[in-house]
Amino acid sequence: MPIPTDITFTPFRGDDDLAAMVRIHELRREVDQVDRLSTRESWMTLEAAKSDAEWSGDPHRNILFAQTGDGPIGYALVTHWQEPNVHVFLVLVYVIPAHRGQGIEGHLLNWAEDRSRALAAEIRATAPCTFAANASETESDWQAVLQRHNYTLVRTLVDLQCKLGTDVPVASLPQGIEVRPLTRGNRRQLLHARFEAFKDEPNIFAVVHSEAQIREFESGDHLDTSLWQIAWDGDEIVGGVQITVPNGRGIFDQVWIRRPWRRRGIATALMRMGLGALRARGIPLAMLHTDAANAGGALNLYAKVGFHPRKHFHLFRKPF
Repeated sequence: MPIPTDITFTPFRGDDDLAAMVRIHELRREVDQVDRLSTRESWMTLEAAKSDAEWSGDPHRNILFAQTGDGPIGYALVTHWQEPNVHVFLVLVYVIPAHRGQGIEGHLLNWAEDRSRALAAEIRATAPCTFAANASETESDWQAVLQRHNYTLVRTLVDLQCKLGTDVPVASLPQGIEVRPLTRGNRRQLLHARFEAFKDEPNIFAVVHSEAQIREFESGDHLDTSLWQIAWDGDEIVGGVQITVPNGRGIFDQVWIRRPWRRRGIATALMRMGLGALRARGIPLAMLHTDAANAGGALNLYAKVGFHPRKHFHLFRKPF
């Protein structure tokens, strides 16, 4: 489809473009029914836009805007990471509703794919490479674009919520298992334990951390682990529930148990401890997302401790 002649495409130029990113998301919020409390999407802020730009690695090369004479109407962003046996290039494309159906989304997507291929060459990726894209159940326009460009649905996630208005049942850990705080000296050990827990799960994309990322995690002063529930068996980290509190609600970012310690009630106990800690701080709502296919019985676990479905999110991929 020919692009309207008044549309131009420009790279990210600096902090002034962060406000444009926020405005684009504000204009799509109602049509796409963006859930401000979700773990998978949120209402864009300047702080979040800056974080996204930094996440791209090089925003001046990895973000492209579409604009008219009235200003930006959409943008594409590319970022990437390594998973076991595959290098993933995530393409994000947002266009305001008034300018959809004019070929702009497809043009931005094609640019993002070309940029991903160039990045793969620059970093000399040795593993097979794949494009990745995401769409919530309410982003029907974007889902249609992805299908036209031969993206395949590979996984669906579901946002779950738990209202913390009543007492949280107490659950005890099995004999020999205890919860201890995570110290700076234990952070590397936690990353290795968590990766082991996720790497063999067919419906979980386990991220391979570089040595630089591990060192940053070890030394970072911004990391608040005060709500984390980390289970130990002697000197072994056996599982964890990692919780943050953005925008006034508790987010269970990670819930994991290493295989030899599963089916012993550890995850249930850790989650209830986490919910109790949130309630003690006056947090009214907890949220998390998991595989909608109920891989490993996760949905059963979360329902048991009080979580209920809220919204679904689809993950797409397409090999280079």
